[in-house]
Amino acid sequence: MEEGDVAFEEDVVTEPYSLRAWLRYLKHKRSAAAEARDALYERALAALPGSYKMWRRYLTERVQRVRSFPVTADQWAAVGNVFERALVFMHKMPRMWLCYLEFLFAWHAVSRVRPVTDRALQALPITQHARIWEPVLEYVSGLAVPIPATGVSLWRRYLNIAPARREDYVEYLMAVEHYDEAAKELVVLLDTAASDSDAAEAITKPRHELWLLLCSLISEHAPELKSIPVEAILRTGVTQFSDQVGTLWTSLGDYFIRLAQFDKARDVYEEGMAAVTTVRDFTLVFDAYVQFEDAMLSTKLQMLDEARAKAEAGAGGGSGNGALDRDLVELDADLQLRFERYQHLIDRRPLLVNAVLLRQNPSNVHEWLKRVELYKAAQDGVNVVDTYTRALEAVEPATAAGPLHELWIGFASFYELAGQDADAARAIYERAVAADAASVDSLVAIWLAYAEFEGRVGRYDAALALLQRATTIPKQFLSSARRTGPAAVSYYDDGLAPALRLFKSSKLWAAYVDLAEALGTLESTKAVYEEILELRVATPKLILNYAGMLLDAEYFEQAFAVFERGIELFGYPHVLPLWRAYLTHFVRRYGGSALMRTRQLFTTALQGAPRPYAKELYLQAIAFEAEHGSHKREFDLYAKAVDVVPTADAQEIYTRWIKAAAGVHGVSATRPIYEQAIAKLNDSGARAMSLKYAQLELAMGDLVRARALYAHASQFCPPDRDKAFWAEWEKFESNHGNEDTFREMLRIKRSVRAQYHSIISDDVIAAVAAARKDAPPSAPPSRKRDRTELDADAPGAAMPPPASEDEPAAKRHVSLAPGASRGIQFVASSASIAGNVDDGVPAPNPDAIAMDDSDDSDSDGDDGDEPPMPVGSVPEGVFS
Repeated sequence: MEEGDVAFEEDVVTEPYSLRAWLRYLKHKRSAAAEARDALYERALAALPGSYKMWRRYLTERVQRVRSFPVTADQWAAVGNVFERALVFMHKMPRMWLCYLEFLFAWHAVSRVRPVTDRALQALPITQHARIWEPVLEYVSGLAVPIPATGVSLWRRYLNIAPARREDYVEYLMAVEHYDEAAKELVVLLDTAASDSDAAEAITKPRHELWLLLCSLISEHAPELKSIPVEAILRTGVTQFSDQVGTLWTSLGDYFIRLAQFDKARDVYEEGMAAVTTVRDFTLVFDAYVQFEDAMLSTKLQMLDEARAKAEAGAGGGSGNGALDRDLVELDADLQLRFERYQHLIDRRPLLVNAVLLRQNPSNVHEWLKRVELYKAAQDGVNVVDTYTRALEAVEPATAAGPLHELWIGFASFYELAGQDADAARAIYERAVAADAASVDSLVAIWLAYAEFEGRVGRYDAALALLQRATTIPKQFLSSARRTGPAAVSYYDDGLAPALRLFKSSKLWAAYVDLAEALGTLESTKAVYEEILELRVATPKLILNYAGMLLDAEYFEQAFAVFERGIELFGYPHVLPLWRAYLTHFVRRYGGSALMRTRQLFTTALQGAPRPYAKELYLQAIAFEAEHGSHKREFDLYAKAVDVVPTADAQEIYTRWIKAAAGVHGVSATRPIYEQAIAKLNDSGARAMSLKYAQLELAMGDLVRARALYAHASQFCPPDRDKAFWAEWEKFESNHGNEDTFREMLRIKRSVRAQYHSIISDDVIAAVAAARKDAPPSAPPSRKRDRTELDADAPGAAMPPPASEDEPAAKRHVSLAPGASRGIQFVASSASIAGNVDDGVPAPNPDAIAMDDSDDSDSDGDDGDEPPMPVGSVPEGVFS
């Protein structure tokens, strides 16, 4: 005892049960030797054996001190004895048990961990057990050298109070390679997830992931699994998890492969391929099967090579071995058998994939037809017949995906062509026409194929009887009123069965009437055609055929009556070929002998013709008037046609009109037509007509009018695009003009170019302004403005609305020179067109240019000796 310890000794002697006195004494002796402090702790604990604080300090200090010693030193055992003494008094303190366990973990006293854990669990209430289990299980699971017996025992006990930790137990079992026990626990987890919804919530992994883990265990550690019925479990999984079927089948196959039960594995793969319903699952099973057979082939090849090497070695030594030779022969035969099996598996793949798709949808007609083609390619007639039979039994007409009639027709055709059995084919066709059809079109196809079959075998009367039978009106419609009778039945009425709508098929009637025409008489064929018309199943082609038959028989009026009945049945555009044929044959028959009747027909045809279809009829009427009627009516029809037909066709009408007028009245009579065409046609048409008109005037020697026409056409021809036009005008001025006219041509060219460039600039400016305002841009300016704007020098000119491409050219005329008036900017030939062409007398032209005598020659008299320009013939291109 030191001199400074006296006061503290007096305190602890005076108050031996005062914890504060002992703690002050221990603080005073903090620099003392370990033995002195241990002795002081022992004295304090002897006086205060129930003090948790004193025991905790003492044990903490001893544990820290002993960590510097190796685990084999006696000091570790001494500290363990201190813990045991402490637990005599502190056994209800969970912290004391945890400290003891941590000490044992650090001491690596594995054999003492389990007894101490048992004592702790016995001493503490069950609510405190979780605090003991966590560090114990963590320590056991993290041992560098696992002790499975201890870990499994502890985990099993722990699962009694915490079954939700079974997933961690499975991971531990797999870590210590107890795969059989792990598989059992996985089965328990899967059963729990399927049967107990409350317990399933505690399972962190999805059920399918647990199944995949079980499959992995089974396929990789099959020989070690003894406690679970592997095959039964996996087959159960196949029924429960439709998205993992392929994986489960391959796992079961791998399980038998690892057990060396190869035939059983092969049976499993075959069963799996026959059971899966998706191509993905089939691919998994098939690839695993192929890989298995490939591995077997490789193994057998290696065995055969080794056997051959042994046989060669024995032969080299001069001694024969009959047993070795027999083994070699057996291996070679077995290898050949396995190779053929492997090849057969590869060849079967298209059929197996087809079977998978048919299991998905047995009513998939396309897949049934593909299966038939596969068997036909293999020349397997038995399976072809079997496939057709199964298909017709499996396919539901209401849900058929594909042409059901092709199955019936193909089945019958197979017997007809491959089997050469017409009776069997006929029996199949009879079954087909009596069976439920997917649609009336499908039933029609079967009847037509049946009739064609009878025709191919030479039974034409039977084919005709078949078509007559197919087109027979059902009894329930024969006694009906007119509005609900046969004619009122709709071919597209899905409320009626397909067999009841069969007689409304135009295809059947067309085939029937063609065969009746070939085999029957004119009267019998007419009867069929009349029935077609009464049932209102005629088509324009049938009308044309009926009328053509009557025309061939020279029943002209009856044929014309058929045309008229057909025209009443149809509207445009279907009626157009009927009118065309009717008018053609009528004109051919009567020519000009029935003018009033023919004109009435043309009038009726033209009155009901829509604009897109009027051109052809007008041209027929014009041709008739040109050949058999009067030219006045011909030109009246031209005048009406250009107002009725679409703008795209009007230019052709004008061209024909000009050519006809030139032929009848001379070239001068075409001027009013040209002017009307230029005024009414769109830009492209007006440009073309202006150029032709200019060529005409040039050929007639009127240079002033030709130049005015070039100037008028220039507004449609941007110099950057229509270089050919400007080159032609330049050539004209070079040949027939002077310096002033050439300069005027260049001025107009600059004006037109500037105008088109300004339009493009305005478009760009408008688009940029609209984008800056974040507002949708207004309608962009049209390609061309009003032609009055082309005069850039006109001050204060009002901005007219933009014109469209299809607007008549006269309404969009542009003044090309200052002070020019609006309207057509060339010398018009007459004020009226149709009224003066026939009379041959030109009407006065209000817009004619007045030219006095002083304009006929130059004021200087330089050109007085110029010879007159010769007037040539009108070029043929003017009228084309």
